[in-house]
Amino acid sequence: MDRQIQTKVEAHDERRRVDKLLVYFRELLEILPENPEPESDEGIEREQLLARIEGLELRKNECDAWINPARAAREPTPPIIRAVTEKPAASIVVLDDHEVVRRGVVSLLESRAGWKVVAEAQDGDSACQVVKDLQPDILITDQVHPGLSGIEVTRWVTQNVPGVRVLLLTMHASKQFVREVLEAGGRGYVMKSDAGKDLLRAIDTLLEDKMFFTQPISDILLDGFLEKPRPNMLSKRETDILALLARGKSNKEVSTQLNISLRTAETHRANIMNKLQLDSVQDLVRYAVKNKLVDV
Repeated sequence: MDRQIQTKVEAHDERRRVDKLLVYFRELLEILPENPEPESDEGIEREQLLARIEGLELRKNECDAWINPARAAREPTPPIIRAVTEKPAASIVVLDDHEVVRRGVVSLLESRAGWKVVAEAQDGDSACQVVKDLQPDILITDQVHPGLSGIEVTRWVTQNVPGVRVLLLTMHASKQFVREVLEAGGRGYVMKSDAGKDLLRAIDTLLEDKMFFTQPISDILLDGFLEKPRPNMLSKRETDILALLARGKSNKEVSTQLNISLRTAETHRANIMNKLQLDSVQDLVRYAVKNKLVDV
């Protein structure tokens, strides 16, 4: 069989599999409460299901690209640029790959006198270009869409067009994701389920050069602040090991330099990560640098 034809057949099979999984996961999602506490078991399960669904949607798009390469070649869809006859009180760009969602967000935003959505984008790459060209006051972005992710877009805009405030409008609410948004330079964070009551207020707040977080995200941030370990939780030995790890030393190099066994060095590293509630050595190094626990 011709390789191109075989690829299309495989893509059709994969697309059918993805469609079945989407139906299954959406049925599971309907069983769960619509707005559970983010850190509850039901909240975590809902978050995981939403992530799986968005991942499958992207996989479906990949399959469609293999099935119909000519259509895929026209991707990404060009952004919609809106004519502006006079300078608005607030100029806004909306990035979301779901037209229905964008339409609802645009309608809500433009219900406020003087606010204008100057462009809509469906993928991260074209959003970055249109933000660079138009330099709006606000960029509203989802997390999952073709091209650059919401966090990658946030980081790019913060570094290259720093006058634009970025607000995440998404379904995701995990501690890790919130942290990544803040580290990327996001100024606001609104859950899609809270958009009706919070989005306009969030834009008002960002226009005042302040930050805004919808209530579930504020709760996550507060919990993180209250749980944040203090530097003196680490022993002198652990602080020494943290300093070496922050400088890129391996466990073996740590054991050699401190004249301890490799197993002891590994145990200390595990204890440090447990005390600081971190998941990887990379997180540990970032924490050490950010909190100035070591000079690097």
